[in-house]
Amino acid sequence: YDNLLLNPNKQSINEIGYMEHYSHYGSAYFIHEDVNQKLIDSVYETISSYSNTFDCRVAISQLPTHGFAVRIFAYRTQIIEKILGTIQSYIAENIYDRKLDFLRKY
Repeated sequence: YDNLLLNPNKQSINEIGYMEHYSHYGSAYFIHEDVNQKLIDSVYETISSYSNTFDCRVAISQLPTHGFAVRIFAYRTQIIEKILGTIQSYIAENIYDRKLDFLRKY
């Protein structure tokens, strides 16, 4: 359970502990019986270069159950989509042994 409520009219979200000057936030969860610390480390290694390339912050946390949460701060939605797409592709290939199907309609 992740509860994030930001109200810029009542809170200064530019301070440490909020969004630290980033304008966009994205998160995702993956729950599967094969998730362990080794997989989480491997996923993080796959996306770690994005922090420098796109000036964003990425964190992955292991969940109490077999799963992990990903949180991303960035300046553009497209950066968050790129990172989450990379993670989704990695999971599809390494957990489900298939290529990722692109389903987004523009």
